Amino acid sequence: MLYIIGQDGSIAEVSRTGVILALLLVLAVVITFYVLRSLGLYKLAKKYSLKTPALAWFPFTWIYVAATLVGDAAIFGRPFKKFALTAFIVFTVSTALYAALRILVYFPVVGFYLQGGETYFASYESQLINCDARFGISAGYLGLIGFNDPYSAGFWSALSIAHYVIRIFNLASLFITVIVYSNFFRSFLPNHYFVATIFSVFGFFGPFAFVVRNNDRISYADYARSRYSAFTGGGYGGYGGSAGADGYRAEKPNIPDPFDDESDKKDKKDDDPFGDF
Repeated sequence: MLYIIGQDGSIAEVSRTGVILALLLVLAVVITFYVLRSLGLYKLAKKYSLKTPALAWFPFTWIYVAATLVGDAAIFGRPFKKFALTAFIVFTVSTALYAALRILVYFPVVGFYLQGGETYFASYESQLINCDARFGISAGYLGLIGFNDPYSAGFWSALSIAHYVIRIFNLASLFITVIVYSNFFRSFLPNHYFVATIFSVFGFFGPFAFVVRNNDRISYADYARSRYSAFTGGGYGGYGGSAGADGYRAEKPNIPDPFDDESDKKDKKDDDPFGDF
């Protein structure tokens, strides 16, 4: 059975049915986002005649499609050659290693729970003082009573070293993924690319990719120049350019040039009280 330890130390039992329903809900959300992402990338890949648009439907190769759609990327202002291939390799290695680590660690835990083992969930590890084994997860900690560890001490030592190696790959994968998201939305959703990138980092890339599936790819530099031109009204300093969105055309003010000889002579004549004589 699964028990949840509250902040005040209270313990609430969660039925197996409740656990299964929660897992099914999470699985439904994951599948929905997966389909939305794959469909959005597939339609864009077909629109721009990528050779293998079907790669958008596979777990790892979708990032290759997304990176290919944006073309050459730049990092710190310098072009990144073979960016799509690099993104695919780093992302695949990082995800595969992370998944393998999680399976090795949590497969015995899941088996222990399914066999009726006493399992506790808590926000803090200090709340699991009576548990024989503790495992950190993203939302808190799991504590198991009567758990027989199938692994040796040497295995856990090797796994702890592998954990740091995987963390390096995860950081590299996060860096690459953020670049993919940023360049992707700069091309297909430039007016909201920053918000879309942030939400995508937190797992919402699928819905955003589906939303832009029919958008045209544009140059973000051209988009930025057009926005700047619209903001300034076009032309130099906002004067003498094309009309803005409200149809107003700003006129350049008539400011005398201090280096104009004619203007200087006129000013002197106006200031001279004996100029008429």
